[in-house]
This record gives sequence, C-alpha cells and structure tokens, in this order.
Amino acid sequence: MIDRDFIPLTFDCNDNCISCPVPRKGKRENPSLENIKKEIAEIVANYPMIVFNGGEPTLRKDLLEILKYTEKCGAKDIRLLTNAEAFYYPLFAKRVAKIRGLRIITTIYGNNSKIHDSITRNTGSFGHKITGLKNLIKNKARIDLRVLIHKMNYMQLENIAKFIIGNFNPDDFEHVIIMNPMLICEAGKNKDSVMEKVSTLASVIRQPVEMLNDKGFDVQLYHFPHCILPYDLRRFSRGLTAGEGSIIFPSFCNSCIKKGECSGIWRSYPFKEYNEFAAITQDSEENDKFRVLQELQEEQNVSGEVLKETARMLFDKQKIDVIKINSALLTFYPVVQDNKGHCGTCLKIDGFGAMEGALLSDFSIDCNLNLRKGDITIPYKNNRRMLSLYTALLNAAAQADKTIFEKYAAENLFIPNNSTITQIGFHKLKCIDYSKAKRVCIIDKGLFEYSQRRCEAAPELEALKNEVADVKVYSNVTKELLSTSDVLILSGSTISNGTFDNIAMNAKGAQIIVFGRSALIYPEALFKSYRVKHIIASLAPKNLLDIAQADYAKYIKMSEPGDKVILSNK
Repeated sequence: MIDRDFIPLTFDCNDNCISCPVPRKGKRENPSLENIKKEIAEIVANYPMIVFNGGEPTLRKDLLEILKYTEKCGAKDIRLLTNAEAFYYPLFAKRVAKIRGLRIITTIYGNNSKIHDSITRNTGSFGHKITGLKNLIKNKARIDLRVLIHKMNYMQLENIAKFIIGNFNPDDFEHVIIMNPMLICEAGKNKDSVMEKVSTLASVIRQPVEMLNDKGFDVQLYHFPHCILPYDLRRFSRGLTAGEGSIIFPSFCNSCIKKGECSGIWRSYPFKEYNEFAAITQDSEENDKFRVLQELQEEQNVSGEVLKETARMLFDKQKIDVIKINSALLTFYPVVQDNKGHCGTCLKIDGFGAMEGALLSDFSIDCNLNLRKGDITIPYKNNRRMLSLYTALLNAAAQADKTIFEKYAAENLFIPNNSTITQIGFHKLKCIDYSKAKRVCIIDKGLFEYSQRRCEAAPELEALKNEVADVKVYSNVTKELLSTSDVLILSGSTISNGTFDNIAMNAKGAQIIVFGRSALIYPEALFKSYRVKHIIASLAPKNLLDIAQADYAKYIKMSEPGDKVILSNK
C-alpha cells in the first residue's frame, strides 16, 4: 500500500527556479503511465486527496488522460502543482479546467517579469503564467495562488499584493498563500541567495496581508510560526505544504499555547543561529495584543478633543487617577467592562480589522487617555479604532455615578417651530417631533452606497416625508448645511470616528442633539464645552459583555441595549 497522497508525474521542468525544493531529474526515468494509474487507484482508495507534482506535470503529453482517469476513479479532491505556464494555450486551459474536483496550485515570485523570471531563470515565464492564470479563470478553474518570498523578492511583497489586487478579483482564487521556502535541493544549494531570517520576512507581511484581506481575498500564511507574527496576523497562519518530517518543533515549543495551531519551523532552516522563536504564553499573548494597538498610526482629519475634554472632566469629578478595566471586546460594537462591573459600548462602523473579536484584559486608562498594561504604554493617538476604544471606556466610566444621569434626566425634547433640522446618521427618533420643522436634511452616506442600509431606512424615511414636506437626503456633510441648521442631530458615532469636533465647530448657530450608544460619555463635558442641548442614549446593562461573548449575533441585534435615557442641559 502507498503511504503518501502525492504522485510526481515527471522529473523534468521547463523552469530552473533558484528556490526550488524538488530534486533535479538526474538519471531518474519519468514514471510510466501504467505505474501512475496503478498509484492513482491505490491513493484514491485510501486518501481523501491526491496531489500531482513534478518537475512540471504539464510537460506530460498524457496529462489530460491522467486527470480524467483520476476523475473516473472517484477522486473528489485533485490537486495539480504546476507553474501554469502551459495554460498560456487557451484550449489546453479549457480542457484541464473541466476536470471535476481539480484545484490548480501555482506560485508567483514577483509583480513583473524582471523579478519573477530572475527567480525561475526562464525568460518569459511570468508573462506565460499570468496569461495562463487568466485563461484558467475564464474557464472557472479553482486556483490556489502561492507567493513564495525569500531574500530575492521579499521587499517586493507589497507590490506583488498590489499586482494581484489590480489584475485579479477575489473570487478568481480559492486562496492567496504567502509562504517562505524550504531550504533543500536547489534552494539549499543557493542558500546564500535565497535564505532570509523568518523574522525579517514576517516584518514585511502586515501591509500586504491587510491590503489583500480588505479587498476580499482569502489570504493565508504558510510556514510562519505564530510566535514570529504580530497577534493580529496569527489568524492568517493556516498550514503546511510538506509532510511532518520536514517540520521541527524545538523543545521550547512544548509549553506554547499555540503549538496545536502552528506550522512549526522548517527542519532545513538554521533556527539555532537566531533568537527568533519563543513559546507563546497566556501572558505574552495578552501583551502582544496591546503591541498591535501600539503600532496603529495617526490618521488625518480625525480628532478626539471631545474625548480628551470628557476624560479630564470625568476624572476630576470622580477624583480618580486611573480607571482599571477588566476586559474590552474589540468588535463592530466594542464593549468594555471596568473593575467595578460597569459596561460601556459604542459604534465602530468598520470594526477592528484583523483585531476583530480580540479580548483585551487587565489594563488601565488615565485622564490623558494613555492605556497601560504592565510595562506597555500606549499614548493617546488620533486613530479611529483607538477613538472607538476610548469612547467605550469613557462610556463605562461615566456610568459609575448614576447621579450624573439623574441630574440631567428629561422627559421630552424641545424643538423650535419652523426650524431647519440637519441629521447626520439617519434614524427616525421617536422622542423628536419632526413635524415642527420646516425642513429636514438627512446626511447619511450609507443610504447612497449600501442597498441594505437603504432598505432598512426606507420605512422611517417614508414616515418622515409624511410629516415634513421638505426632506432632502445628502451623501456628505458640507459647511453650508451645517451653518444653515437650527437643530443639528448627530449620531454618537461621530464621537467615536473622530468627526464630532469638526462638525460641532461648523454648526455654531445650531442646537445640538447627540443620540446613540456612543453618546453616553460624561454628559457634562458635552453640555459645557460643545453646546449639546440633549443626549438620547441608553445605560449599558452590567451583563452586556457576557451577552456579547456568549451570543454575538444576539448582541448585534440589540441596537440600543439597556435602559433608555434622555438627558438635557438644564
């Protein structure tokens, strides 16, 4: 019985890749069709997957016969490792793509022929490969696209990602896999030209991975141990391309909490020469999460002055130096819980990217919005993800003193007759009598860009048009709309996304109303410093974090969890 699931169809190759891990042909004879068919029958009977490799399998004139025989034997998962250059010929690509259960696995080394062909050492290989891929895609072939990075090309990884995004669609590939080489055979002989420290290769991965992921490609990392990657990229580290005999787990890996998910280290890699790898412990993983936040960059046109002012006033009022936080769940509606059990939440429209779902534990925030965990300090920064976290933290802290809300509690809102209402972030608020307005301007980009948002808002918008004759919808905020408003209704998300300060500054003559879960930061700061007249929000229940962790779908549907409150500047 065969104890493997792959068959080398030939030892010949039309490329001469400098980083190839496959032995050269030498004096070996290529396997006969008869022997190949015998092996296929045995493998299909014992394994769920069969892999054809080489050399270059497409050099066999009987490749189609082999693939059709494999299909006839009942194989459901057939994988063909190929340089894909032969699919330059449209008819061949069309015939191969018809094989049921077939997946093409191919590798690129660069974003242009100069880089790629210098590694394959075959002039024209890049052009033939890209044309071949497009022919396969045209015929709906399933394809895994691998990007092998090493010393000769790793600095071009971002350009390779841009090339993929610019020339292909996400559904053209099953996966886009970034990997590093096994240093054997040609790659071993050319180690000086090929080998680069894994930590160095990992240092250029973030931007390309985020670009591909944001554009919808299923991006994966192979042969990058978890400990070499930042916390937020570990979820992309998926698997192996070789047998267990090619991998090693040093003794220090035994205590690693991620060992069961890790690809290990190439046995051929000289890991003992470098101090790169270490076991991940529960404590070190917690610290790694914070280091991801530490690396977030400042953003343009974002301001958190309202949060800074809120923190200063809140800390003074409560006579505290820091707020200790038990947990913070980073997600579309981030939720935090302080060490006294108070929960806070807000809205982060596009979530937390690769940190989505991460749970931060045991840290503190001070009056300057510096976050601290052990010896790690993250100074305040104008970044939308950080502003969202600050908002949720202050939201929880404000609820530590319920007398604050009792002081400002109100039964209803006063809207001047014949006023022009401008509302940013549309929801028809039941506690507002829109009929008093002579004109309502709705500014909501989502109503233009997302069909689901339009459908959700349609009944509310129709009801509003039945109350007010003059209702107009705009996609963007303008100074003219703000300056001509009598009443400005703002979603609290303008606080958490950093646009609140600029909007309030340009609506100097307007009475401001803030609504939504992001609005419930310390109300006195909004009333005294930002001319806010009313706040419409809800007090987060103490079990909100438990709900979010236990049933996230249920949590998302809770549009405004907790007891509703209307606060007014009296």
